[in-house]
Amino acid sequence: MTICVQDNECLFGAIENGDMVLNKFGWSVAEEWLKTAVIRPGIELGSYVVMPNHFHGIVVLADDGTPSPRVANSKSIATLAASIHSINQQAVREYTPLVEGILRSRSQDKCHIEHTLDGLLDFCGHEPALQLYHRLCRHYWDIDPAATASYVEAYRTTWDSEGKEV
Repeated sequence: MTICVQDNECLFGAIENGDMVLNKFGWSVAEEWLKTAVIRPGIELGSYVVMPNHFHGIVVLADDGTPSPRVANSKSIATLAASIHSINQQAVREYTPLVEGILRSRSQDKCHIEHTLDGLLDFCGHEPALQLYHRLCRHYWDIDPAATASYVEAYRTTWDSEGKEV
C-alpha cells in the first residue's frame, strides 16, 4: 500500500546524501506502522519505507481459509494476469503526462520528481513504465546524483535479478 501526503508536501523528512532522514512526523509514521499488526488482528506486516511525502508498506492478510471476494470472483490465472496487465497499462497512462510535464518544464522540484519515481517503481516490471522511470532518472541525475543513484538501486533491488542497467 502507498499513502501520500496531501499536496505532496514533504512532511516526513528529507533525502540527504541519498539517504532518507526522518523528522518527528516520519518517526511517528514508522512507529504507527509497527503497531498496526498488534491493533489489527488478521494481518502481518511486510517491509515498509517512509519517504519525504509518502509511505510504502506491505500488508499480508492472514490466510484463514476464506478467499477474499476479489480472489473468489477470479476465474483463472489468466484473468489475474489480464488484471495485472490492465493495471500496468493504466499506470503508464497516468504517469506519462506527469513525466512528460516534468521533462518538458525541466522541473527541479525534488519532492515532485521523487514522488513520481516512487510511484513508477511499483510498475517497472512493465516495459513502458520502466522507460518512463529511466527517462525521469536521467533528468534527475543532473539535479541530485546521489538521490538518483538510490532510485537506480531501488529498481535493481526490486526488479532486476540479472544486474541490468536502468
